[in-house]
Amino acid sequence: MTKNVTLATLNIQLVDSDPAIWRRVRVPLDIELDELHFVIQVSMGWTGSHIHAFRFGKTQYGSMFDPDSDGPAEEGVALKQALNGARSFDYLYDFGDDWAHHITVESIDKMREEWNFPVCLDGANACPPEDVGAIPGYMNFCKTLADPQAEGHEEALLWAGGAFDPLSFDINRVNRELHGLCFSPEDQLPDFEDFIGDDD
Repeated sequence: MTKNVTLATLNIQLVDSDPAIWRRVRVPLDIELDELHFVIQVSMGWTGSHIHAFRFGKTQYGSMFDPDSDGPAEEGVALKQALNGARSFDYLYDFGDDWAHHITVESIDKMREEWNFPVCLDGANACPPEDVGAIPGYMNFCKTLADPQAEGHEEALLWAGGAFDPLSFDINRVNRELHGLCFSPEDQLPDFEDFIGDDD
């Protein structure tokens, strides 16, 4: 069991979602931003199919795989380093739909023997489908999906891949997926290249 590991409890809120789409996760404070990206993707329910960036104050960190990023690369940058004492930051996903997530550091704690990490502790409501058209598009999507007589209902069903409940959130499924991102017995994060989805 790892000793002297400091963990951060993060509250992730999808900006302007109503009802609020949010997750609470626990991660090592020293997790690198490219690894945190995968934790956010799994916890929220995104597929990792678009470009992303982190914003800490005036500094925006992008992926080395984003050819248009003109800020510092996120790879090799620890969350603790990027925070530099701050208690909140932003995560941007899909520069077409512009999904903005505001992330607050709720607590910083020393590792306890019974704790696992990374882990999703709580959350509410389903992640929007990819490419649905940002918050306004998602609201229209949910309205159309809820009305079998609405124009575009069948197309919305197809887009959702079948049944879709905007109020659903399966924390057990999320944690099963996060389990693949847990620390190995050598207390190192695994190879995140195995994560499903590409940044493009």
